[in-house]
Amino acid sequence: MKDYLLKMGLDPSLRGFHYLAALCEDYLQDEEKSVVRRYADVAKRFNVDWKNVERCARFAVDRLVDTAPMHLYTSRLMAFPALDTGSYTVGKFVALAALAYRRDLLASGVTPLALP
Repeated sequence: MKDYLLKMGLDPSLRGFHYLAALCEDYLQDEEKSVVRRYADVAKRFNVDWKNVERCARFAVDRLVDTAPMHLYTSRLMAFPALDTGSYTVGKFVALAALAYRRDLLASGVTPLALP
């Protein structure tokens, strides 16, 4: 997942990068889990407060939108019709990035059982 986020243009020096990778992996494990529950689970893994996870992840997403060439992330995320406003909440970004990651892995021939 981290390689996928790197290709999208996310800055790996940000704490939010690692939180986003963990949030996406968690999303792939359980799509029905609430966003707040997902933050809490990732916060526990990193031994931080869930608010820190949300804030750092939001900063990383905002930084991506502000600094990365748009084609790096929109080409992957725009394939999903749920994203029509062009604005990214952390929850929306995580869901779309995780789904795009799964789609690209399946297209490359990786079986669903091998997905994180």
